[in-house]
Amino acid sequence: LSLAKQLKTQIISADSRQIYRGLTVGTAKPQGSWQDGVYRVDGVSYHLVDFATPQQTFDAAAFCTQARALTDAHPEKSFIFAGGTGMYLHAFFVGMDPLPPANATLRAELAAWAQTHGKEALHARLAEKDPVSARQIPSGNIQRVMRALEITLLAGQPASALKSGQFFGQFPTDQALFIYLHWDKELLNQRIATRTRAMLDPMAEETRALLADGAAPDCPALKSL
Repeated sequence: LSLAKQLKTQIISADSRQIYRGLTVGTAKPQGSWQDGVYRVDGVSYHLVDFATPQQTFDAAAFCTQARALTDAHPEKSFIFAGGTGMYLHAFFVGMDPLPPANATLRAELAAWAQTHGKEALHARLAEKDPVSARQIPSGNIQRVMRALEITLLAGQPASALKSGQFFGQFPTDQALFIYLHWDKELLNQRIATRTRAMLDPMAEETRALLADGAAPDCPALKSL
């Protein structure tokens, strides 16, 4: 926010969870308000946050489409991309492999199977069909495990084999400056622990409020790690 003010520019959030209304504490969403159709944080326009309902799905392709529309609408401006979801940033600046789209029926079958047999068993199914992806994805990340297995079953070949490098939607990286913050690991762990303790109760309250408002326990917004 400080940098955006100095540069007199706008921010595009690359966080797949901050898109949801009602998820604020757990996503560390910047605190702002909607003004004339734009979410503003301390006077700065902050795009792609706080717009989706808990039931809506949003993926890297949708992010690329909306982010590119913003940058194309203001070619004279610089934008700050902030956060959060590495795949979104990679998809926008490098590109994405052309993979089969999500299949709701198959996804539901895999979710039900995992519910019955457990996440480890689902991960074992992935390891049998795509050992490379299984080594890269921990069993606890059920969404990525299901997606890799979904791609493998739909394509008839391992998801890892489909990473062709024939990307689409590229954005010229020579027009971007990439910055990351490096923290001492011990200090970082202390900050994570402190933040987690402070967030747990408010996160529980948020979740109860969403459920009371009609959000399903398995809706996309509540599938976050």
